[in-house]
Amino acid sequence: MALNQLSRLCLTEDVPIPFIRQSKQSTEQQDELLSNSLNIFSKLKSSFLPAEQLTEYDLALQRIAKHREQLVKQLVKTESESCDNKHWEEFATRFEETINDSKDSIKHAKKVSFLYENLRKINEKLLSKLVAKEQYCQLLKLLRDVSDADRSLKSIYPVMKQDYSTKLSVDTIILNICTIRRSYYTVVHCFNLLLQANLTKTSPIYRYVEKLTIDWKENINQLANDMFTWSFEMIGWPTVGLEDVNPDRSKHRSLFCDLFRILIEMQTGIFQLDDSTKIKSSKLSQLELFANGPVDSIRYHNPIKLMAIPLIKRFNYHFTAPNSKLNNIENPEWFLCQVEQWITRNEPFLSDTIDPILEQYFEDGMYKTAKFQLTCHLLELVKAKLQTDAHKLTNDRLFTLTLDEVIIFNKQIDFIVSGIFEFDAKLNPIRVFFDDEVHFERFINLEKARLNEFVDSIFNSDSSWNIIYGNDSTEENQYMICEAADKLSLLLQNLIERSQYIPSNMYRSRMMDLIVELMDDFRLRLAQVIHVYEEWPFSNKFYAILNTFAFLVSLINEWRNNSYLLQIFNENGDHSSAFNNMIDTFELMIERIFERIENNIITEVTFDIIEYKKLNWHSMSLESNLNYQSEGQQSSMVMSKIGAALIYNISLKFSEIKKRISSNLFNTFLYDIAQKIQDLFFDRIIMEHFFNKDGAKQLRIDIVYGLFSIFSLYIKNTEYTFAKLSDAILLLNCSSETCRNLKDRFQSQCGEIEFKMALRNIGIYTLKPSTVIAVIEKRIGFN
Repeated sequence: MALNQLSRLCLTEDVPIPFIRQSKQSTEQQDELLSNSLNIFSKLKSSFLPAEQLTEYDLALQRIAKHREQLVKQLVKTESESCDNKHWEEFATRFEETINDSKDSIKHAKKVSFLYENLRKINEKLLSKLVAKEQYCQLLKLLRDVSDADRSLKSIYPVMKQDYSTKLSVDTIILNICTIRRSYYTVVHCFNLLLQANLTKTSPIYRYVEKLTIDWKENINQLANDMFTWSFEMIGWPTVGLEDVNPDRSKHRSLFCDLFRILIEMQTGIFQLDDSTKIKSSKLSQLELFANGPVDSIRYHNPIKLMAIPLIKRFNYHFTAPNSKLNNIENPEWFLCQVEQWITRNEPFLSDTIDPILEQYFEDGMYKTAKFQLTCHLLELVKAKLQTDAHKLTNDRLFTLTLDEVIIFNKQIDFIVSGIFEFDAKLNPIRVFFDDEVHFERFINLEKARLNEFVDSIFNSDSSWNIIYGNDSTEENQYMICEAADKLSLLLQNLIERSQYIPSNMYRSRMMDLIVELMDDFRLRLAQVIHVYEEWPFSNKFYAILNTFAFLVSLINEWRNNSYLLQIFNENGDHSSAFNNMIDTFELMIERIFERIENNIITEVTFDIIEYKKLNWHSMSLESNLNYQSEGQQSSMVMSKIGAALIYNISLKFSEIKKRISSNLFNTFLYDIAQKIQDLFFDRIIMEHFFNKDGAKQLRIDIVYGLFSIFSLYIKNTEYTFAKLSDAILLLNCSSETCRNLKDRFQSQCGEIEFKMALRNIGIYTLKPSTVIAVIEKRIGFN
């Protein structure tokens, strides 16, 4: 009988599961209880009960069963009612009596060893169901605090709901709001601890605290919404004109900030009274009760939504109401400028008052500033307004005007709130038009027509070719920019900026194609104009077009480093060749214009050289030569009159060109024309005539002190620029012995390297050996 009762006692499973499980903090308490239990059963091993004393088992087990039933009742009572220390003490006493009875009853049970195992299971079962006393007391204290907080909320909430706007002073309202925050904080704090302890959701205590949390959240949130909206008038929110949010009413602003905090806490599940009392639990904030997801996924905060409502109402009243005079599609800039003004006028209050509160609740990068969020709400208004007006824009002028104003508005908004369209491209108001392919095609066609009209106005204007930058003669300018180039560059920059606010990459690529077409069309029209000018002297318009080509090449080179343009081209295929093609075509035009200028100069220089060739180079006598400039000058250093006239004409042309083109173009031109003039002197003078000693000397004077002097004004090292001509002059004027040695070496068929070394010894570096001998052969009458 005793064995059967003990077996039934051990196998019974109706002991209620306690309302709280062992937390991680109670590990040490569990170890202590387990150690005490093991000590008890170690004593059981040392003594056994004789078989004749089994009747004593029956009495002992009856006492154990009685105590166990009382334990079960006590567990049920502690779970269903508010518990205090008295209940715990009774529970602990019952358990201790049960253990002692078990110990005494089996003290001599040596022959019934299985009783030990069954009793051990009983003890372990009771220990596993037991809550540590310290944790239990803490829970009782929390429950008392929750009950007190509930009573406090029930006493204050009705008064605040009915009388906050009429009977209560600001100081009283602030005090009551702080009390409500602290009371609800207590409820949420308890609920957060239950969540962290993994309390079963079916437990009465869990359900009780959860219900309090939900019910009071709804009530407090509604009250805070109403009071927060009511406080706007107190602080003068929002600023819609020249006045500011009232900075003197500090109490009202303090109330506003407290209500803002409550609304943030009700939305996010992050609670903070001060630096020392703060709840920031991921489990709490992810409940459907609060944010229903991670805090960083919250798009807009509720109090800022409420702050946007007065502006939304004002916007709708003025710009969407049917009878409003400001609701006029002829003037889209009215509502766009108004929205922009609202943002800038309220920015100081948002950044100085609201943002510091957000920083207290969220880490960096986990929230958007108040200005950012308010702007998002206002952009939604703009989009709705444009959506309503879009179907009314049947007139092309109004359609273009509206798009232009929206693009300007986007540019300003992106400047005021940087990165807002990158945060959410759907906020871009222009998407209202460009989400529809038909609207975009209409936009592109209108843009083409406008660009063509603009280019026509450039070519039809008499002032388009006037230099407006770089014509200052006191300094060298890398570029000389005429009015036409300036207007075109501004137009291109405007097109690129406008394209940045087009939401689709495909549409942006179409805009880039439009720019490329515009550049190519402009080049062709410039080429048609410049072909009219064939002969020297060229007009200002001719040089302005040349400068324009050079300026556009520099502009395209800058585009190569523009990250935005590179991104657009790369996303829509490898368009890097587009830049290269444009540059190649413009540089080809520059080369052709240079060729035309150089050919005209060379033609005139060739006519002058015909006269210069008439000098008696082979029989010249400097002592009797009548070509000297004045009788007082030494003949050994005087240029010939014909040579001086030739050099003077060249210098005039250079001076004229330098005034008309930019410094970088002039430098390029100078080196090109220098090579052609060098070839002209070498081929038409040196290689076509024979020179006696005085003739060679006169040629040296004319070239070194005439031609080289002109170029030295613009080029630092004329010897390198005119290396071929310098070498020929040196050969014509070197000694007879040197010339004989060179001829002998050449005739002896010495190696080419050896011959070049001999030439370098006398300062000749560029002429070929055969050319050297040909120049030497031009010397006659040398001793």
